[in-house]
Amino acid sequence: MTELLLSSQRLEQQKVLHTGKLDLLEALQKHSNLEIVQLEGKLPAKSIILEWKEVQTPTTPASFSDLAGKKLTEYKFQYLGQFSFDGNVVEAENETFIADFPEQNISRTSLDSTGWLNCTWLLDFLMNAEAIEQDSLRNEGLIWRKNKKGFMLSLSRESTDARHAEQEKFVFENKFKAVNWSHNALFSGQEIC
Repeated sequence: MTELLLSSQRLEQQKVLHTGKLDLLEALQKHSNLEIVQLEGKLPAKSIILEWKEVQTPTTPASFSDLAGKKLTEYKFQYLGQFSFDGNVVEAENETFIADFPEQNISRTSLDSTGWLNCTWLLDFLMNAEAIEQDSLRNEGLIWRKNKKGFMLSLSRESTDARHAEQEKFVFENKFKAVNWSHNALFSGQEIC
């Protein structure tokens, strides 16, 4: 199953098509007035840069796309990202893919990161936040918050038919030395007639 996930290990095998950088804090501040963006607590004073590289999305069988992360498999291109805080690389430690019904786990796969993380949804959201807010079919949101262990950047979406929801989290430790990533898919288990 791990060979079908859109993990850094799988994406690193693809040819790099383009590269770039984005100032994460600047992008968050730019969109802070949107209803779909919630900044809970202060943003760090030092810069967080997201360096990215674009690769072609590898083929994922349609029958597996919901478990792999339907949101991720919809993109034609994937973006591997590496964060740096105040000029120092933030170590990408772990990637976790989770799929659940409300009362039962379907799958949970944890992988060591290659040093890069799948930042496809994050980059899409940051580059297109105004359009996403206007699109009634893209029921998405972004939250930045501080907790006891550090900082969390979370993306979420609910399907328009309420049959599933997805959430992606970037969890930074307090001093931005490390980051862990997870992608969660929750299925309602109900058929819509």
